[in-house]
Amino acid sequence: MQRISALMDTIQRGMHYDFCPSFNAYVYWLKRPIGWFALALTASLLLGVMVAPKALFGAVVIAAFILVGSLWPRIAMWGIRGSIAWDTKQCEEGEDVGVLLKLVNRWPWPVWGLVVETDHQVASRPEAPGAPIALCRISPMAESEFSWHCRPTSRGVFPTEKVRISTSFPFGLWTYAKDIEVTHPLTVWPATTKLVDLPNQPGKAMAIAGAMSPRTGHEGDWSGVRPFREGDSLRDVHWAQSARRETIVVCEREHSTRQHAVLWLDPHGDMSCETLDESEWLIRMVASLAKHLVHHSWSVQVWLNNQPHWVHPGRNGLDALMDRLAEYHWEDTRGNLASSLPIASMQGWFLGVSNTARFADCILPFDRAGTETSWVLLESLSNRVSQSSWDSPFGMHSDRVLIVENDGDPATRFRAEWQRYCQHVGRSVCA
Repeated sequence: MQRISALMDTIQRGMHYDFCPSFNAYVYWLKRPIGWFALALTASLLLGVMVAPKALFGAVVIAAFILVGSLWPRIAMWGIRGSIAWDTKQCEEGEDVGVLLKLVNRWPWPVWGLVVETDHQVASRPEAPGAPIALCRISPMAESEFSWHCRPTSRGVFPTEKVRISTSFPFGLWTYAKDIEVTHPLTVWPATTKLVDLPNQPGKAMAIAGAMSPRTGHEGDWSGVRPFREGDSLRDVHWAQSARRETIVVCEREHSTRQHAVLWLDPHGDMSCETLDESEWLIRMVASLAKHLVHHSWSVQVWLNNQPHWVHPGRNGLDALMDRLAEYHWEDTRGNLASSLPIASMQGWFLGVSNTARFADCILPFDRAGTETSWVLLESLSNRVSQSSWDSPFGMHSDRVLIVENDGDPATRFRAEWQRYCQHVGRSVCA
């Protein structure tokens, strides 16, 4: 049985071996159905001329098939126009998103066999992520709508290519495609892990929200009045002063200073990652930390490609950061790590995100500057280390290092390591 199996494998490899790769450019047209029809047409013509004139009838039939199969898809697509849209402009990896396709058929006959050509992950259904969307029939002289759900599995701005509608009906000899309008792109954010703890801050409640500052804001006591500006809330109007001055004036309040954190993504983190999923998890952890801190009223400075991005509490700043992370490309960052950050200007709590293979190179600039830092490190199976080994080489304590193992479910490991870190530096201030 083993000899037979080995013989069958040898025969299979021989049948798939390319013996004449230099001739591929001349024979690849035979991979298309129209190539075989053209070959049959040529053979029929030769038989009709040299052997029997009756063979010319077969040549005429084959030529008619080629003509109809080539022209009909083009004619059908001349009367089709459409658009595609998603029910949201932004989503996270793994979320279900609704897709709406609108097609208008201007011909008085139906059109069959349409296929949507675009990125599969933002057009295909979750149960068949690699299968294109096929439409059976478009009614004549009507506008048709088709809706389904997709589940993007990677971050980015989609579609990354033109969205086209194509058909090869009726014989599949030739495919003709036509671009359709994209109402708005779909921005897929990196997936985030829900974290439930924060490092304990010393002091009273002001240590979390921040002490009051003389700057004007909307959170402290009244500091004065000023003329009304468009966008001010009517709740801030000082009606007595407005009546006295015969113009609308509003009350100004103090502004609170907030806790500040610096998140730094190692610009060379992908160089030591074994798979694409590992480098993606570095970005997901940065997104998770930024989202968690911003939701708890922290001001966060995120360093991407050696450029700072400020994120203050509120939806707009966080959405802008997630958009930036969705478009992040590792190849844009190639520079000197030692001079990649102005460490002297850093204030607040610093948290670096890298992997275990890059940890030694990352820590040297920060360790020399005397900056107190914490680290979130992604650990691959080939670079597995013990947590206690971080004590002596770099002068850091193991409780300041969060090691996230990339073995099946990094999200669970990341959440557990974050809880351990928060419990060590202080009791959780929120749950």
